[in-house]
Amino acid sequence: MLLQMMVLLALASTAVEGFFAWHVPAWRRITKKYRLLDLFFSFFLSFAMGKFMGAPSGLVIFGAGVISTVISMPMYPALNWCEANAGKIAQWRMKGQEMAQDLVRLMVFLIRVVTFPFWFSRRVHAAVTTFRSSLKEAIN
Repeated sequence: MLLQMMVLLALASTAVEGFFAWHVPAWRRITKKYRLLDLFFSFFLSFAMGKFMGAPSGLVIFGAGVISTVISMPMYPALNWCEANAGKIAQWRMKGQEMAQDLVRLMVFLIRVVTFPFWFSRRVHAAVTTFRSSLKEAIN
């Protein structure tokens, strides 16, 4: 139970820290320069969130701080990379949207091909039935 609370607290703390780092670019520059400040902030954030969530012991808060710090270390280089390649990411997103549209078109085509016997036979049956009923009316 305590381990689960520690992991959940660490994930929540990492998410809040990532949100804060994403929206405050100055914070990323400071943490890049002073890694100890990042470590302190991560522990402090875990401590504050642990007290807010009612963590039962300091060991849970400390463990969450360690896990949160380990998880958040690769986050800062990734955020810096995203900031440096923002234009490329927008191009990749547009290409991804085009690729998704092409994939949807291909899937619709394949579904139409696979289900061809069903919908084609249904249309032929409807046409034949209509033709028969019109012939019966013409004869009578």
